[in-house]
Amino acid sequence: MNLITPLIFSTELARSVSFGRPTKFEKKDTAGATIDSIEGEPLERSFIHFAEKKAGDRNARIGNKMIKDTLVVAGLIYGLVNVRTDGETIMCATLDEKDYNWRINKIKSRGQAQSRLRQSTFCSCRGFI
Repeated sequence: MNLITPLIFSTELARSVSFGRPTKFEKKDTAGATIDSIEGEPLERSFIHFAEKKAGDRNARIGNKMIKDTLVVAGLIYGLVNVRTDGETIMCATLDEKDYNWRINKIKSRGQAQSRLRQSTFCSCRGFI
C-alpha cells in the first residue's frame, strides 16, 4: 500500500514498558570488576528497599519487597504515530516495533458519502513514509 500524501502529524510516544525478573545481583568496584554476586535462592530471599513517589504525592512512600516478587523495567516500548491525508482519505498508522510493520487505519473524510472505518492488517514499513 502506497499512499503518498502530506504528513499531518507524526510523533513518537513512550507507550509501555517491558518487564524482567532479577536473576543476579553483582557488586562492582570502582574499576568495574565484580567483587561479589548473589543469585539463585540467596537472591530470592533478599529484599529490595525503595522510595516511591506517585504523581501528585508530596512525600515518597518507603517500602520493601522480596526480590523474587519484584519486576524491573527492562526497557521502554515506543510508539511511532503517523497521520496523513489526501483530502479524501485520512490514514493513521502506528509502527509495531516487534516486526517493524505498520498497523494502518483508513477513514473516509467527512465530505465523503461513506464515512466508515476500513482497517488493513499490516503492511511493510518500507514504502509508507
